[in-house]
Amino acid sequence: MSPKNNSNKTHYVKQAIIIGGAIATIIGFLLNCTTFFYKEQPQIEVKCTKKKMILYIPPIEGLKADIRYKDSIYIHNLWEMHYQLTNTGNINIIGEGEHSLLLSQGLPLHWKEVRRIIDIRIEEDNRIRVEGNTLYFKQWKTNECIHLTVYAESTGQVPSLQIDSHDIINAEITYQ
Repeated sequence: MSPKNNSNKTHYVKQAIIIGGAIATIIGFLLNCTTFFYKEQPQIEVKCTKKKMILYIPPIEGLKADIRYKDSIYIHNLWEMHYQLTNTGNINIIGEGEHSLLLSQGLPLHWKEVRRIIDIRIEEDNRIRVEGNTLYFKQWKTNECIHLTVYAESTGQVPSLQIDSHDIINAEITYQ
């Protein structure tokens, strides 16, 4: 081989190494950027799928109706509400143990315009239980849904469910 051919080959090899190094640097930079900007965050989407007033006694003079719950609690403005709670974040929400993302025991459910909760039922899910106004679960995986049926007496306004983002570490709550 002539010295000129060796020189050309060496030149091409050096250029290939430089280009390969540049490509590897760019790929490394992009991977580092995605891990820097990728944020593991619990996110819950609260969606009311049905809301219906079951009982309303209008304020008409002379009209009286007594509807009681457990024989002693008078009920007015009774609502049936169906909610779908979905873990739309990119991490599982751990609800128990030392790795729990919940800042208290269970996930508290907060209600606006509600005088009294009559009943909360979880549909078709034995991994989650409700006690009072609190949900208890071991783990809530991404894209898993919790379906609630709620019977509540309103204050006269339309009731709604609220979840405080401060009850879950670094959480974001969205409503539909």
